[in-house]
Amino acid sequence: MMENGAALPGGDRQGTGVLHEGHWLSQPALNWQDGHVLGNGDVGAVVWGSAERVSIGISKHDVCDLRTDTEHGTRWSRTYPEIRERVLKGEREFLYEQVEKTREAVDRLGYGYRKTDSRQIPLPCGRLCLDVLRSLPAKSFRQGLLFEDGECVVQIVPTHNGKSWIPEHVITLRLFVHAETNVVFVALSSPAQRRIGWLLDRDVDNDRPAPSYRIDQQEGAGNACVLADPVRGGIGYALALTARATEWDAAACPHGIMGTLTFGGEAGDAVFALGVASAIDAGEARAADALALELSEQASRADIGQLSTSHHAWWRNFWAQSSVAYGVGDFETMWTMGLYALGSATRPDTSPPHLQGIWSLNDRPAWHSDFHFNTNIQECHWLAGGANHPELQAALVRKLVHDWRDELRRYAREQFGASGLAVPVNVDRLGRAITGWPLAGELSLTAWTAQHVWWQWLYTGDRDLLHEDIYPFLRECCDFYLDVMVRDDRGIYNIEVSHSPEQYTAEHHQRAPHGVLGRNPTIDIAAIRYLFNATVEAAGCLDIDDSSVATCREVLSHLPEIPTQDGILIDMERALLPEDDVPGYFPHCHRHPSRLMPIFPFGEIGLHSGPEMLALGRRSFAEFRQYAYAGRESHFIEHGFTGWSLSFQACIAARLGLAEEAEACLRELFDYYTLNGLLTSCDSLMRGKGNYRRHGGNTGGAVFQLDALLGAGAALTEMLAHKAGDTIYLFAGVPATRSASFKDLRLPGGVMVSAECGPYGVTWVRVRVEHPSEIILANPWPGDKATVMGNLSDEARPRSGETLMWHAEPGTIYCCERYHPPKGQRLTPAECCAAL
Repeated sequence: MMENGAALPGGDRQGTGVLHEGHWLSQPALNWQDGHVLGNGDVGAVVWGSAERVSIGISKHDVCDLRTDTEHGTRWSRTYPEIRERVLKGEREFLYEQVEKTREAVDRLGYGYRKTDSRQIPLPCGRLCLDVLRSLPAKSFRQGLLFEDGECVVQIVPTHNGKSWIPEHVITLRLFVHAETNVVFVALSSPAQRRIGWLLDRDVDNDRPAPSYRIDQQEGAGNACVLADPVRGGIGYALALTARATEWDAAACPHGIMGTLTFGGEAGDAVFALGVASAIDAGEARAADALALELSEQASRADIGQLSTSHHAWWRNFWAQSSVAYGVGDFETMWTMGLYALGSATRPDTSPPHLQGIWSLNDRPAWHSDFHFNTNIQECHWLAGGANHPELQAALVRKLVHDWRDELRRYAREQFGASGLAVPVNVDRLGRAITGWPLAGELSLTAWTAQHVWWQWLYTGDRDLLHEDIYPFLRECCDFYLDVMVRDDRGIYNIEVSHSPEQYTAEHHQRAPHGVLGRNPTIDIAAIRYLFNATVEAAGCLDIDDSSVATCREVLSHLPEIPTQDGILIDMERALLPEDDVPGYFPHCHRHPSRLMPIFPFGEIGLHSGPEMLALGRRSFAEFRQYAYAGRESHFIEHGFTGWSLSFQACIAARLGLAEEAEACLRELFDYYTLNGLLTSCDSLMRGKGNYRRHGGNTGGAVFQLDALLGAGAALTEMLAHKAGDTIYLFAGVPATRSASFKDLRLPGGVMVSAECGPYGVTWVRVRVEHPSEIILANPWPGDKATVMGNLSDEARPRSGETLMWHAEPGTIYCCERYHPPKGQRLTPAECCAAL
């Protein structure tokens, strides 16, 4: 990434209050992926451009094309039981024939980059373009994103020569999507009067009829410009634009609406108000354009100052829930931008962020802009709970347990011949499967996705939610696995055929790269174990102990061991290849760390583990990372590491206490995968780095995905504080001399932690709880004594040992500090040595 301008100079700068300073572009964003994003969880906007033209692209979470060839989405040509039966009979070649047919179908459909029509994808809603300095050079141009206020600011200084011949002045644009109303505001001000051109339109799309454009004369309110798009086979929408200005005009044609607006000087400030509404918002009683007009007109009549105040108040309250300061400012920036983007992309009553969050401005978005469940959607939600914003995961939980539940049951029944429910690898807005075999054969995905449903209980403690939604959902997931696993004569429940996400055969298997199928993948075993443990724990919380709970316990005691070879974790117990079954070991660059998932997010291996298990995790992490760098080019297949993979790896490194490695992952992500406006790319932006060499060529180019950005925020959270087993670990992923602090990071069980560390170690720790809790804290001062005081009257009694343990009650802040003996108290010889 290039340096971020004067406000945020690049490099390993110290954290200097990124939240307050915002982020300023180092140069104008010439395409939307380099711009700044705005949003309220329902409506999204992207601001990009130059002094000549500033563009605001609009998207909405529920506007999409829903057309599909079958009513309930993609199905494979064979059911899973048919495939499993043939595998158990020893057949192998048919698996790869099926893969090749799928690849041919993918090429026909243009999956990933869509060569054909725009089906099952979110759709862009249009754009508002402002020709601020048309044909007039600018002395300077600045664009900044103010995280604290949830708004974008553009400052343009025109030259004082040429046709203007007026003193130097600053033209200012303030842009925001109101936090609580579906209106995009653009406020324009200037000391000198200016007249600018503007345009409202939508990109030409060969697969979509052009929207209609019209101008309504509103009584007492001037013109109202309307873009209406019914969206054939999908969810229609409308945009309605009004302006509060001394002078403005508009004219419509089949290709858009354009006009002029005067502001500044004696004309005063001007405000555009763009209302956005979908057919779902409007309901059956009226059209989307009527609702969009109502939103826009109400906003135009309201006091912009009061609207700004209420919008800023929402964001100030948002940021009050947690904060982070880190000695490497670039990493603090990623955490702040990640949480801002998540807060802009979702609300409990809208949708979870898809691959591009809420910002769908391409007519053919990469990978459908769908909901990908083999890492991407999970990675988008890792930050929510830890950053003390569990409400930002609520939309995902609602979709899974309510909106998509019937489709997930149907998918389990029709594709797997199983009861319960199954989560496909990727789905559209209605929860319908998009992709077929072999990716859809990733059996881990249902259990992995269920983890987020369980986390909602761990982070909120909402007992009603646990009883009514979470536990029944977990039970149905277990029912699915009970039907698809096969118990052998030793009593072990095996996954006979599955796919470890994005793992491929390679030269050491004497085969061209193909998605490889295998038995008992590491990710499957770890995910299923986590699911069944969570289900048993949930039952215990609800005082349920029936036969189904007993079955879950029985399964937990008879799952396969995690596959290893030569002292490292491998992808699967056996790879099912036509010529022979071989150990599922793949010594090449594999961007998906699926074999490392017992470390994170499933937490079987970590700092709470015994020395041998922790050493296994660390060796496996080192082995995984070694193949992607200089000198190991023979181990590349078709990808190096992606942006989202680096964020994932940083989370794993944090759980293993590998601080330098965690920072190395984030540094590589920021330098080579981060766009000018702080969005992140799946592909590397720099030749020779990461997966820039994609598909064996030097194609390069940005492919915007939100997962890497949000995953980076989660990684920094894990580096600062995480819970492994029953123990809380602080600054485990932070290098020893690094300064860092955080306020109110949330851990499972409703535990809020604040702490600070510097070059000489941890300074202080503060803990508070929402429910009566037993706290186990890894001693922040290893080898030293510490004090834990719940109130000022508590005695500063020294505690020692590897962990500090105490009972915590809500309403009390527990202060932990290094123990300092009272004056005059003599230290023991051992204490003197420790102090030295």
